[in-house]
Amino acid sequence: MEKLFQQTLIKQLTYELSLQQKHKVSHNKFFIPYYYKTIDPNNLGEVEIILPNGISIFKANFFYIQNQYLQENL
Repeated sequence: MEKLFQQTLIKQLTYELSLQQKHKVSHNKFFIPYYYKTIDPNNLGEVEIILPNGISIFKANFFYIQNQYLQENL
């Protein structure tokens, strides 16, 4: 389990470093798929809470994201 955690952490840090080479990171968001009762095709989601370390927990509209993904891959 420890080795898997280390590998996952290394992948995440490598991904973040590669993003920061080309893009300025102004803030971090942690997306959690959320199933809204009413489907709004223009609503990506909403910030649920901002943690003390500045990371926003974002309730992402799962149906919207899924629809965008499927349209791009047809």
